[in-house]
Amino acid sequence: MVAGSQACAGSAHVVDVHERARAYEIAAYLSAASFPFDIADGPPADPVPNTDVALNALVQHGAHALDCDRAFLSFIDDRSQFICAEMTRHQSIVDTSPNHSLLLGTARIALEWGVCPYTMSVFHGKKVTLPESPYLVANESYFFIKDFRKVPTFAVRPFVVGYPHMVSYIEVPLRSLSGYILGSYCVVDDKERDLLHPDALRTIQDAATAISQYLDLKRTERGHMRSERVMDGLCQFIGSHKSRLLDSAQTTSPFALEIFEDASRPGHESRSIENMELVRVPDYPLDLNVDPEVMPKYVSTVAYDNPEPTISERN
Repeated sequence: MVAGSQACAGSAHVVDVHERARAYEIAAYLSAASFPFDIADGPPADPVPNTDVALNALVQHGAHALDCDRAFLSFIDDRSQFICAEMTRHQSIVDTSPNHSLLLGTARIALEWGVCPYTMSVFHGKKVTLPESPYLVANESYFFIKDFRKVPTFAVRPFVVGYPHMVSYIEVPLRSLSGYILGSYCVVDDKERDLLHPDALRTIQDAATAISQYLDLKRTERGHMRSERVMDGLCQFIGSHKSRLLDSAQTTSPFALEIFEDASRPGHESRSIENMELVRVPDYPLDLNVDPEVMPKYVSTVAYDNPEPTISERN
């Protein structure tokens, strides 16, 4: 769920292509998970549940199935951990009012607050120095701490020495449809538990898969809604443009009398001819490789001062 400063690699964040793509996916899934982007950083004084009832039910499933205290859904980038949903075992999935039984609710916290920098490094197959303890077991599929109180690195954390007095903890990666590890799903209890039992581990992994599939569906639906709004806008634009064209055609019909009246006025054609400027054109074969400006002597006019005499004049 949250982290130690040793696992954070330097203050300069070098974002590679993979991390940029992952950040884009995280933003899309945060939107699908109804995460409130306008919240302040840090643990909230009055934790508020997620407003998505279906998501709350999926997150709560792991706590119910394993008879544990609570469960968390998080998305994690290279700077922050976004707690999208926290559900206790006895919490209502529809009540979205502030709930003091929650530790974080929906929140954005620094990575160093909890365990996640360790877990995300392990899930991505990166080398990271883990606290040496027989109570900690981790690989690319899960991160399990049997008893926080027996691991010195975590024993002094506020969520261990204080509310909700976390003891056993298991976290599994949350993957996007395209295969990126975007965050995690974790289940916590205030008693020592064997959460690595095959049945327990399968239950947690199934819950994480169900959450991923639900958010994939939400993301697809949002994409369809955006496409429909764009199409509606285009249809309205085309409709209004067509209406303006029809109005213009009705105002100026090809059979409007004004057109014929202008054309029938005496001198109408002659005035048009008189207003035409003589166009200077070249009287030599055009060479596309030659700049006309460098050969002004070859340019003549359409109206010659001394036109060629006709046959009758020569005779």
